[in-house]
Amino acid sequence: MPGLGYHADVVTTYVVLAATAFVTSALSAVLGMGGGSLLLVTTGGFLSHAETISAHATVQVFNLSVRTLAFWRHVHWPTILRFSAGSVPGALVGGWLLWAVGSPAASEPYLKGSIGLYILAVTFLPRSSDQTASGREWEWTVLGLAAGASGLFVGAVGPLIAPLFVRHAILKEKLIATKALCQAILHVIKLPILLAVRDFRLVQFSLLLALMVAATVPGTLLGKWLLGRVPERVFLRLYQAALVITAGKLLVVDGVIVLLRP
Repeated sequence: MPGLGYHADVVTTYVVLAATAFVTSALSAVLGMGGGSLLLVTTGGFLSHAETISAHATVQVFNLSVRTLAFWRHVHWPTILRFSAGSVPGALVGGWLLWAVGSPAASEPYLKGSIGLYILAVTFLPRSSDQTASGREWEWTVLGLAAGASGLFVGAVGPLIAPLFVRHAILKEKLIATKALCQAILHVIKLPILLAVRDFRLVQFSLLLALMVAATVPGTLLGKWLLGRVPERVFLRLYQAALVITAGKLLVVDGVIVLLRP
């Protein structure tokens, strides 16, 4: 099937990506992160880089919307407003850069490595006493600006925004709901920019995208059921462990190893 890379077995492609969408949506509903990055990597095995970024954004708009609705009453709205204030102009800047200079592969290892270092710094640096859900409001706007600009190049920006929630004492259901809506806003902003700048044939991929989107609904419901059975202390440890693993992957595998490769 044209547009599905070099894989001749279209049925296998559909089954694998739909199953991945189910598993990753459940994972994100339990842990708040990890699912989007795993979905992006798996999709990249079947589609080109440009198609992967666009397809991932399309599926994530619906996936994150379902997750937000499932946890709607836990959304922390002040954080959403502050984040949106930066993400909208950030996405416009990123869209202009994508149109002007494209997405040079040479810069990706540096960008991903920098995100890895940022995750480690935000996760482990000491917190001041005012860093609660309502403290240091400007951090959310700056983060939205960075996420909006970089999301058009690296695809999954969940790891970029993930560490700040712990620093502001936003945990469990409140974290899942607020982070999902922040990411949904990013994808809603960047999807029309991607469709305008890149040649992504949305109609051609409609069946694949529909199957992946449909699979995220039961995955999210399963994840929500599991989350209700995870104590907050355990959730925090698992979340921090996922941050460290993600940072290590971005810094070492996607950054240093790629740069050192002959």
